[in-house]
Amino acid sequence: MTKRQLFEEMIDQNLDHVYRYAFTYMKNQQDAEDVASDSVEKALKALPTLREPALMKTWFFRIVINTAKSALKKRAKLVPIEDEALESALEIEAEAPPIDLDFYEILEVL
Repeated sequence: MTKRQLFEEMIDQNLDHVYRYAFTYMKNQQDAEDVASDSVEKALKALPTLREPALMKTWFFRIVINTAKSALKKRAKLVPIEDEALESALEIEAEAPPIDLDFYEILEVL
């Protein structure tokens, strides 16, 4: 069997485990599905570099872990904005400041 065939068989047998493993990191269904999908894509691209096909499952689960950790880091960088703060920011943006204000007055308006 080729590496790709072995990989497809391993995924077929372990897809549920992969999802549950991703879910333990991500804590929600959509993100876990994204991590599982991204991990399969990354593994397929890296499959030619796999030296020991007997270790494929361990290798793939390491990819799942790294993909989940990367996704969590990206999520941590995002700062959620409260609805009220977003609405007030949009209101301020909609109001054009008077042109005759000096620098300090403009700062005060902001």
